[in-house]
Amino acid sequence: PMYWGKVFERPIIDAYKLVQMNEVTYGETLKQFHHPDEPWLIANIDGFAHTKEHGKIILEAKFVMFDHHDEWGENGTDEIPQKYMCQLQHYMHVLDMPMAHVCAWVGFGYKYYEVKRDEQLYVNNILPKLKHFWFENVLKGVPPEPSCLRDVKMVYKESNDSEIQATNEQIISVSQVRVLNSEISKLKKELEKEKVVIASYMGEYSKLVAGNENIATFKSNKNGTRVFKVK
Repeated sequence: PMYWGKVFERPIIDAYKLVQMNEVTYGETLKQFHHPDEPWLIANIDGFAHTKEHGKIILEAKFVMFDHHDEWGENGTDEIPQKYMCQLQHYMHVLDMPMAHVCAWVGFGYKYYEVKRDEQLYVNNILPKLKHFWFENVLKGVPPEPSCLRDVKMVYKESNDSEIQATNEQIISVSQVRVLNSEISKLKKELEKEKVVIASYMGEYSKLVAGNENIATFKSNKNGTRVFKVK
């Protein structure tokens, strides 16, 4: 994904330039940015957009793999995956800018999103984690505790043919995994059942509303496939 994201970065920005009619400065012409007071906070942006409404703002390009396109919201909103929201809030903090645009190739089509700076979100939730990671892990050379299975696989890349005896704690954890797997399987079936009820009720309609609130969508994308989503 990182390779293809880099390959398609410029064509996606070119599409943004054409569709949004904004001039751009491409990222390859820019240096790495450092926060003036905390130079260990850095940003490598994909470019700048030069807009009439907001002046110069950060521009980020994303190539979205087909199995993740349902994580992206309506065109023109700020409904992007949380990891990219954190990334853009960080960039806006480092460069002291009020807004960023995201141009993305999602599934079979181009989309763009507008993300406003939320300094309270960054200072209260993101920055403390960055500080802890930099000062307690990076500078001290101490790996952080694994937070997901992928982290464990990165630490222990290969297995041997030996075995290890389970402790009481591990036996309890294995029992919990078995129970949770059973519950997840049951919940998935219940979730699918409820989706069918809603989608069947909607039929050919693309939106389900409760008063003025849009609570579900069942829209056709550019290749003709209908995508169901509960808001």
